[in-house]
Amino acid sequence: FHRSAVSAAEVEWSSFDGFIKYLTKVPTDYEIARTIGLHEHKKKKYTDAIKYLEMVKDVKLHNTAYYTALGESYYNTK
Repeated sequence: FHRSAVSAAEVEWSSFDGFIKYLTKVPTDYEIARTIGLHEHKKKKYTDAIKYLEMVKDVKLHNTAYYTALGESYYNTK
């Protein structure tokens, strides 16, 4: 599957495992990592959220939602 065919907004959670598998092959796809991390945070899977949110190295993707999810995830794993 090609990255250009998928945007973060178009992630279909029915194929969520496919995106995780894709991310293991392309760990520099920060948009997908951020999207997965935010999704895991929403599901209260805080350890997984931290794992994916910490993969995001592009500071342009570090917005309020990102920092809130990362901070809440850290807080809820302590």
